[in-house]
Amino acid sequence: MLQQYHRVRTELRETDQPKGGRISFGISSFRGRHLIPAVLKQFRLEYPKVEILLSEHDTLVLRRMVAAGELDMALVALRQGEREPQDVPILRDEVCLVVNRTHPAMEYVHLDYPNRSWIDLSDTRAFEYLLSGRETVLGSVAWEQFEKHGFTPICTNGHLTAAFAAEMACHGLGLAFTYASCARPRPDAEYLSLGHERYYVDLVLIFPPDGYRSRSNRELEKLIRAYYRDAIRD
Repeated sequence: MLQQYHRVRTELRETDQPKGGRISFGISSFRGRHLIPAVLKQFRLEYPKVEILLSEHDTLVLRRMVAAGELDMALVALRQGEREPQDVPILRDEVCLVVNRTHPAMEYVHLDYPNRSWIDLSDTRAFEYLLSGRETVLGSVAWEQFEKHGFTPICTNGHLTAAFAAEMACHGLGLAFTYASCARPRPDAEYLSLGHERYYVDLVLIFPPDGYRSRSNRELEKLIRAYYRDAIRD
């Protein structure tokens, strides 16, 4: 009923305002500040009558809100194998380890990989980690990697936001995970691949299960896909 209500309201709004309407859009605050402002600026230039209501939450919360019809669409990160057929892929995002350049873990870095230096997580078992909760995608990926390499990390702070953990790691206060899309070059830190084979998550757009998409919704989807297609090409 909630989905039907939102659909009717959107259809009426778009009928009254050509190229108008409202989009309830979800994204994580950590990823959002790096990936979406430029797209929304371009969208506003092309569709100034469309209102975009932003909701910042972790992927798990965003998926629940979309399923309940509370959001028209959301940009989320999914672990390998979790993507549904109806999800719209945007890009593959690498999960990296954030290490201060003076941290002793740098002694175990392999420099022979052509795109990004890498590290075997087995060599980091003696060092402290700064982690997000297991209910987050980044936190769940981290624990999956620890289990794969057969150790429990030293961790005093295991429920930090991804942005806070990464910033702490940049200052040498531990090791943290981040996304390549959110990594910004800085003189005090390195972003390392997780092993020679690397690890990726899928960045996708998800929609309510009834499959309905308003005209403005489809235009925003089109712009997001085009923007990141061009960004990858550049």
